[in-house]
Amino acid sequence: MNNMTIKQQASGEQAQTIALLQALLETQRKLAEANREHLALLQRVRGLERLLQEGEVA
Repeated sequence: MNNMTIKQQASGEQAQTIALLQALLETQRKLAEANREHLALLQRVRGLERLLQEGEVA
């Protein structure tokens, strides 16, 4: 393998690594948003449970 081929291969591997890291970051952002939504729903459920226990919701 000549020097140019090695550089091209390394460059391609770096580009692939960057693309994978960007995809991972986007996945983590989506997961964080889903977790925030899940937490908000849990808080609503807990609020409703409290109201039920206090007899304020029929």
